[in-house]
Amino acid sequence: MSEKEFIANNIKRLVDLKSKFTGKSIVQIADEAGISRTILYAYISGESAPIVFNLKKLCKALDCTYEDILGKID
Repeated sequence: MSEKEFIANNIKRLVDLKSKFTGKSIVQIADEAGISRTILYAYISGESAPIVFNLKKLCKALDCTYEDILGKID
């Protein structure tokens, strides 16, 4: 699995958890993060990986850490 796929899987898992526990849609999560839903879908599909500024916003919206998305950084 590539790093981009790993990150995409983590974002998808975290979005699914946030949606399950809060009832928020992907669109609402993207709005809360201040990113477009198109960008969030691109992250989830692995089409692209988040830039640092969007990663920070996404972590805040998903109530997670950078490591939850990127994995442990040694």
